[in-house]
Amino acid sequence: MSNQPNGVGSGDLLCIPVGPVRDGTFQYIPGAPTVEIAQLMLSPVAAQLSLQAVWRAEPEALQAAQRAIRAQYPDIGSIDLQPVALDQPTASLTVTIPDGPTYTFGPSPASGMAQQRVVFNDRLTSAEKTAAIAAFQGQSSILTLTYQGRLDTRESSTVKIAGDLAPTLKVLAPQKPDESSGGWFGRKKDPDPPPPLPDLAACTAALDDAISSGRIKLTRIDTANVSDATKSKAEAAARSHVAKVLFDKLQQMGADAAYVNSLPVTWESPATEDATFQISRSADLGGWLGRNAGLQQVTEVSAPIAEPPR
Repeated sequence: MSNQPNGVGSGDLLCIPVGPVRDGTFQYIPGAPTVEIAQLMLSPVAAQLSLQAVWRAEPEALQAAQRAIRAQYPDIGSIDLQPVALDQPTASLTVTIPDGPTYTFGPSPASGMAQQRVVFNDRLTSAEKTAAIAAFQGQSSILTLTYQGRLDTRESSTVKIAGDLAPTLKVLAPQKPDESSGGWFGRKKDPDPPPPLPDLAACTAALDDAISSGRIKLTRIDTANVSDATKSKAEAAARSHVAKVLFDKLQQMGADAAYVNSLPVTWESPATEDATFQISRSADLGGWLGRNAGLQQVTEVSAPIAEPPR
């Protein structure tokens, strides 16, 4: 299974079904995180970087996501779209010195499921200060903000087999032995032994043929991220149960099973599994800082800022 969940894409949002799609419940993973406030205080030697960031979806993006879900699944009723519930979401801020080393602040816990707000307030070395000034002027590949967290989901596959087993039962039923009384010189003929009954493997093969030909219907309801192994497990259990119904009926009736006119069956077999996905989204802050000069501030301070150890 891929470590990224399946879902409906809308712009940079990913909307993941929770349970069967027909229920209309989805969680969304926002796209790249954004900065609310950025401040860089410069001293002759070092600097202090303060940054407040969020990882959220804007209202217009959520409206577009609902339209995308409706377009892909036009038959569902109401849509309930909620922020993704990640386990222990965190954010990290990485400073990369061009042609030099990198340093990462964090990971720091993010707060508020809809906002995932985080605040960084950290000292920079002299070399990091120079790089940060360039990032505040719009240079890319220097300041990178990364959010990550674990998504745990409960996935399921339910297979339903329904139809009338009577035609299949008739095919499987053995012929009755010849009960004629004639024999040599008028002596009564000994009765033939009862015919052998089909085994479970024969019943399974006959059911497979009935499903393949459409005489028996097999349908399934799968969640978006259920594995092929769990799908196969549910289908094998359903087929096994219905084949056993055929087998037991033949054991009970023998050759008389050929006279059964109706044997309706409806059976569902569910299988479940837990899935885990590591979710991560990043943003290069250089472009944002260059475009949003009104939300960032670079100031020089007279008080010394000690250079941090690295």
